[in-house]
Amino acid sequence: MKLKNLSKTPTIYGSLIYVYAEFYELDTAKVYTVDYEIVGEDGTVVKKVSRQRRYRTANTIEVGTLNAVALKPGKYALRLSVQDSPGPKVEAQKGFHVYQPPSAVAATAPASTSLAVTIEALTEKEIEEEFQKAKYLADKTAIYFFSQLKTPQAKKDYLKDFWNRRESSPEAEQRRLRSDYLRRVEVANERYSNYTQKGWRSDRGRVFILYGKPDEVERHQVEGSNQPYELWHYFQIENSVQFVFVDKNGFGDYELVHSTKRGELRDDGWDRFSR
Repeated sequence: MKLKNLSKTPTIYGSLIYVYAEFYELDTAKVYTVDYEIVGEDGTVVKKVSRQRRYRTANTIEVGTLNAVALKPGKYALRLSVQDSPGPKVEAQKGFHVYQPPSAVAATAPASTSLAVTIEALTEKEIEEEFQKAKYLADKTAIYFFSQLKTPQAKKDYLKDFWNRRESSPEAEQRRLRSDYLRRVEVANERYSNYTQKGWRSDRGRVFILYGKPDEVERHQVEGSNQPYELWHYFQIENSVQFVFVDKNGFGDYELVHSTKRGELRDDGWDRFSR
């Protein structure tokens, strides 16, 4: 029995901790005890939830949530363990912070209330469409959790928590206002849609939504055998970065082929498309 990839637990701004882990080499004939524990900085277990599980496959995913509303600001660890009695216990642990300064809570309360009212008024289809558009801000764990939700209310609650945590982030580069983000989605649709896809799904649309309007755009049309391409420059990000998009098929669908932004696709030989 093995436990791997316990999810990296982010700083907590909402009331829930989301748990994701991968289990391997399980015995499908056995019943397992799965413990979720929140451990304080001094090693004290401040919250524990136990669940009995019988798994249908030997290799599977464990997902769950813990309510963190009663936790005080500070350092904690999430500890996940699995055991088949009387077999050995396997466990993994990840640290996290709870950050909830009173001033920040008071300042964001009206906005949070307005956000909740707005999301409550959405239909289930609108909720699902909005989360699809917000995927550029989500990691694979958040995407997986949303896909497992069965009721419209559960999806609404998840989306509220999703935006609340991003709107209240103390890190400026991580803070995202829902209204600004969705406005960029609309602009991306107006500027970068084509006959095959909406603008927000395109590479140029994604970059625009995440980083905003570029400071400078160089457009290069067909010259000889080269393909049309665009260079987008952002001078205020990481001491200046660029994105290179190439229209490989000639139908206006510009694909990202290179960027100097950390975490983005990098291909220093991208100029082969312009020769």
